[in-house]
Amino acid sequence: MKNEIVDMLKLKGIEFAEGLSEQEFIRIKQEYNIEFPKELKEFYTNVMPVSKGFYNWRDFKPENVQYIKGAIERPFNDIYEMAD
Repeated sequence: MKNEIVDMLKLKGIEFAEGLSEQEFIRIKQEYNIEFPKELKEFYTNVMPVSKGFYNWRDFKPENVQYIKGAIERPFNDIYEMAD
């Protein structure tokens, strides 16, 4: 199934890089305080989409980290805004 998904995404023009290592998953967990669901972690272990529209989990520059943290926090912030 995973190969089918990758093949389908490649047909859509999505580019891929080598999958994430266990050390990279550890750093992502430390930086963002998240853990990927099992299926997504398996996917990212094999390949990582690097095209526009996908998060660059390997880029730990402050701007990128803030961008990803903002995306993670956005649903919670929206709920708080609706509650006000």
